[in-house]
Amino acid sequence: MLLGRVDGKSVRIGEAPSTSNLHPNPERAFRIAPQEILRVARAGREHGLTVLGFWHGHLKGPAELSESDIEGMTAAEALGPNARVLIVMGQGDGRAPVVRAFVRDREGPREISLAT
Repeated sequence: MLLGRVDGKSVRIGEAPSTSNLHPNPERAFRIAPQEILRVARAGREHGLTVLGFWHGHLKGPAELSESDIEGMTAAEALGPNARVLIVMGQGDGRAPVVRAFVRDREGPREISLAT
């Protein structure tokens, strides 16, 4: 999960706690228990942080949005108006790791710049 703050037009990620994968086929998909999402969100609020979205890796593929990623971005909106960010890690040319960030807005998901 991604916890942080919205600062004007910027999203600042403060924490990225790991969560457990409960999906029956964990090599192909990721599912987080609802109670774990609520626990992480509550802990974030105690530190003044809000749920911004999620991050994960496509270990055997490119850093592209899958249909499941898009569905997850839509479902994440139930966590609050700022839960619109997804960061995907994957393989680039030559198998080098690539990290890309996406946000979901009225038109759908679009790539955004990522600064560290």
